[in-house]
Amino acid sequence: MLLADCKNKPDMTPRIINISMLKRPSYDTSREYTGVQILKTYPAQIDCNVNSKYFDLYVCKQRTNLDTIYIFNECAQVSDFALDTTINIEVVFYRNDTLKSHPDKVTVFVPKTLQISKNAKYAFVKLKGIVL
Repeated sequence: MLLADCKNKPDMTPRIINISMLKRPSYDTSREYTGVQILKTYPAQIDCNVNSKYFDLYVCKQRTNLDTIYIFNECAQVSDFALDTTINIEVVFYRNDTLKSHPDKVTVFVPKTLQISKNAKYAFVKLKGIVL
């Protein structure tokens, strides 16, 4: 039984994402924050060090327009709320928290099957959870 469970576990491989192929999401300018629902969390599998930076990846659905947003968070501990996508949590990020400058490429740990299309929307932010 244990062997079958291991076979079904996705192979989380390091993958480099070219940020220049993606674009920024639109924000509701009447609010200072954007609410999203986390669909999937992919934590970094290796701790960052001086030479290498790794990012957690959150695949999210924007609440106002239902766009998918790929949120990158560098070298951070994944919060418990981000790991349980079944609970009803309003996850927010504040526009003034978004990084003005960011790397051109990021390394994330995702299954080989995950496809991020060109022109997908992205943000570099720290997420905050609010239980509804």
